[in-house]
Amino acid sequence: MANQLRLNGLDLQGLKDFGAALQADPERRKTVWRSRVRWQGGFQHTAESREHAPVRVDEPTALGGSDTAPNPAELLLDAVGTCLSIGYVLNAAARGIELKGLELDVEGDIDIGVFAGVVEEGNPGYSQIRVRANIDSDADPEALRALHDHVVRTSPICNTVARPVVVTTELATR
Repeated sequence: MANQLRLNGLDLQGLKDFGAALQADPERRKTVWRSRVRWQGGFQHTAESREHAPVRVDEPTALGGSDTAPNPAELLLDAVGTCLSIGYVLNAAARGIELKGLELDVEGDIDIGVFAGVVEEGNPGYSQIRVRANIDSDADPEALRALHDHVVRTSPICNTVARPVVVTTELATR
C-alpha cells in the first residue's frame, strides 16, 4: 500500500490530481450548485443541497421567529467564513504550510428597516462584513500573509458578496 502524503487532513496527491484534471479539461471548472428551500411554517424553513440532511433556518424571537435555527443573515456569514476556512486549509496544504488551528470570527452589519417595511429607502443587505482569521501555525509570518492575501482574493463566496451579481427570479404559482 502506497504511503499517502497528507497535510492539514488533505491528500496532497489527490489535490495535485484534481488541479491537473481542471487544467486538462476547462469545462470541468464550470459548476452549478443547487438548493431547494421549503417553508415549514412561521419563519421556519429547511434548505436542502445534494443528498445532505436539510439545514434548518429560522429567525430570532426579536424578529418574530421562534429561534430554532440560524437565520439567513447568519448563514451568509457562515458561508463567508467556511469558504475562507476551506481556502486556508486547501492553499496552506498546497504551499506546504501546516496548520495547527484555524478559527474565523465573522460579523456583519444590517439595518433591517427596509426589510421590515419600516422605511422605504436604504440598503436591506449587509453594509459591511468583517472577518478575523486566527491562524495557529509555525509558518513564517510572510508566508501566512501571502496565504491570507491569496485566500481572500480567490474565495468564491467572499467575491460573490463583495461585488454585484446577477440574480434572476421567476414566480411559479399553483
